[in-house]
Amino acid sequence: MSILNPTSDGNVEILWSIAKFLSVKKSQDVEKLRAKLRVDDPAYDHGPVQNTIRKALQLGVFTVENDKIGLSKSFNTLTKSNFET
Repeated sequence: MSILNPTSDGNVEILWSIAKFLSVKKSQDVEKLRAKLRVDDPAYDHGPVQNTIRKALQLGVFTVENDKIGLSKSFNTLTKSNFET
């Protein structure tokens, strides 16, 4: 069971995917990241994706600096292989 409420806090699967992506890219323009996560269902794109990013920022998993999102210092040592194992 997740401690996140999917309706308001987003999805752990989305969080995991974004964190894995940022472990490789290190930082990404926030709007470009949202565009990469865009799906055909507008309700899905603006709900869980946006809520996941917002909650991860509140929890300190991600940081935003100069309109670029990245893993916070506590998580920036993670590598792609950490997610794959």
